[in-house]
Amino acid sequence: MQTLAVMNPQTVDNVTPVRIADLLADLRGASIGFVDNSKVNADLFLGRLKPLLRDLFGATPGVTVRKLAPKDEISVADLEQLARHDAVIQCFGDCGTSTSMSVADGVRLERRGIPTVTVCSSAFYKAARFQAAGRGMADLPIIEIPHPMHTAPEPVVFQRAEAIVDSVAEVLTRRATRAEAPPLALVRRGGGCRSHRCRRPSVAHQHRGGGRSGHPLAVCADLVQLQPGYPSATLQVLRFK
Repeated sequence: MQTLAVMNPQTVDNVTPVRIADLLADLRGASIGFVDNSKVNADLFLGRLKPLLRDLFGATPGVTVRKLAPKDEISVADLEQLARHDAVIQCFGDCGTSTSMSVADGVRLERRGIPTVTVCSSAFYKAARFQAAGRGMADLPIIEIPHPMHTAPEPVVFQRAEAIVDSVAEVLTRRATRAEAPPLALVRRGGGCRSHRCRRPSVAHQHRGGGRSGHPLAVCADLVQLQPGYPSATLQVLRFK
């Protein structure tokens, strides 16, 4: 019988929680750094957000670092530049790679005591939440915007920046703790799986029923570690039989 393996990234290990940075007392006079991850429209989005933060909240826009590609993490040199600011806003997670690296960079900055806002589109917001939890920072400040962003026309990009400016200010000055992203439940069976349709040895896995025709469908899930660079996250390998 043929087997189809599907990777499910929505599982997290029991990781040690990492504390987010302290909030700002006020945005007035605060210097704000920005990360443009080179996604299409990221420059337009930040270009509209900066004057709004200045004019409405008295913030001081600082340096903007631009990545060579969304897959890149913030360089050491750029990280040092951003560390001179009171807070950092980065955008945006609008695909799998850009979301993963935005979350990773957000955690790095928060670990250094720099409060951040990471902007992600609605299609990848939940993925960003799970990845942040996998890195020990379930309450990493992430603001959701409509998807897609990279194909949105310029007026829409500006409107979306205007729509979140109040949320950005609130997140940086009143940081709400978010509930930890829940892992998918696993069943640990001893002495091999008891399902008559599964002959797997004793591993951590689970079964779900309910094929379209009503016949039972066994799904086994093994826990495997992600590739280096993602030490605290896990994947489930779902094998459909």
